[in-house]
Amino acid sequence: MPIKNQEFLLREPRVMTVRVVAVRNNVIVINLDRLGSLSGIKDQHQSRCDYLVLSQSSSSVVAVFVELKKTLSGKEKGLEQLRRASPYLSFLTELTRVIGLIKQPAPSVSVQFVLIGSRIAPLLDKLRLGDPQALPDETHRGITVRRLVGKTFAFSKLVELS
Repeated sequence: MPIKNQEFLLREPRVMTVRVVAVRNNVIVINLDRLGSLSGIKDQHQSRCDYLVLSQSSSSVVAVFVELKKTLSGKEKGLEQLRRASPYLSFLTELTRVIGLIKQPAPSVSVQFVLIGSRIAPLLDKLRLGDPQALPDETHRGITVRRLVGKTFAFSKLVELS
């Protein structure tokens, strides 16, 4: 996905579009719906998250799986979609190693999970802390998911760099 004027769009048809601004240079955005399904992943619906955003610094890579939902309700199917996305990172890492794009030793990779909604259900609205765009993190079956509300975010809010 092209990055123009230091911004990019994440789109889910008939659901929402998110604009990410103030983007760093070394970023790759992959629409996982366009990647298709991977054989060997046992999932009756081949359900996975919408995007993988990769950001590289001099010594590490941050991989952020992103799921877009119209409304955050607290009972998101999106949490499970994010959890099921990890094999895609393994697949892409191995593919780049095989074709020689990653030199040995491979950089360390930090994985993050983000669920974004354009609005929030009234029940969850009470959980907002000081930041009107963020809810408390949620742990789901071994992964920690950041939940964001809105349609425009700074890159630093989407990708937490260490």
